[in-house]
Amino acid sequence: VMRFDELDAQGVYDAVLSNASLHHVARSNLTDVLRRIFDSLKPGGLHFANFKSGEAEGRDDKARFYSYPTLEELLAMYQ
Repeated sequence: VMRFDELDAQGVYDAVLSNASLHHVARSNLTDVLRRIFDSLKPGGLHFANFKSGEAEGRDDKARFYSYPTLEELLAMYQ
């Protein structure tokens, strides 16, 4: 299994599906992870991601890390 912050491909994927996974990336690392994803896509490649919105970041009662960026934060990161 490869973590998104280990992705180092250049233009090799037709699509990257990030279903229920990027909300486990800290806000401070998300812009870099998105750059890595977009760098890995072929021209015209597609990226899908979904997020939980909010403003929280931290661990839940099962010790899983979650980050809930606001829509404004996500739009800025995707630009």
